[in-house]
Amino acid sequence: MQHNYKTSNIIRYIYNELPALAHLETAYAIEHNPEWKEIYTKMKSALSALPRIQFTPRKSSLRSILRYAETV
Repeated sequence: MQHNYKTSNIIRYIYNELPALAHLETAYAIEHNPEWKEIYTKMKSALSALPRIQFTPRKSSLRSILRYAETV
């Protein structure tokens, strides 16, 4: 799949990373444009197929980051 404006916006739409106006425009395009709707459906399906994993950093890493942040 070629990545372009459509796919980039749809990905950002799925992850709620678009500004409000772009979010509304993308929602409208998905609803009214069959090509956008197809891409959206495929991407949502692919996302739901991914395993849900969560990584947690070590406490020592968090402490180091917080110590560094205090000095900046």
